[in-house]
Amino acid sequence: MSAKGETAASGISLHRVGSELKDFKDGFRMTPGDWGSLTQLFFDNLSTLLGALFAVQGMVGFGVPKDDINQIVWGKIVPGVGLTLLVGNFYYTWQGIRLTKKWGRPYTAQPYGLNTPAAFAFVYNIMCKFGCFESLRPISPTFYYSMLFVFRSRLL
Repeated sequence: MSAKGETAASGISLHRVGSELKDFKDGFRMTPGDWGSLTQLFFDNLSTLLGALFAVQGMVGFGVPKDDINQIVWGKIVPGVGLTLLVGNFYYTWQGIRLTKKWGRPYTAQPYGLNTPAAFAFVYNIMCKFGCFESLRPISPTFYYSMLFVFRSRLL
């Protein structure tokens, strides 16, 4: 392509991104019911996260060093969950705004959060099974097994 064609293509994509951001800003309105739902979702995710973190920290009783557990919990799990929840909820909000604009009637965003039964099943059936028999070094077989099971569960 010529330089002119490349500039036109990037101009179109920048225009589209600008348009999407403007639509997101204009469509982002919160009603009292939305604030109530957001508060409930926040506390639901917080309680699930705290429960799962306490369960992971309970692995100290199975011979896993406390420093290794704290490194995994505060260095990998908490930042990963925080970033995932932020991006996921903004993505679903953006989808709801796009549908509202396209069809002209209000849509709600799918709430995005932690699945409580799956979180505890993951801790006790995967992390504990593989982590109780070895130290949780930053890159250990436990980490790879965990990533494999997360990837597999997302495919289903």
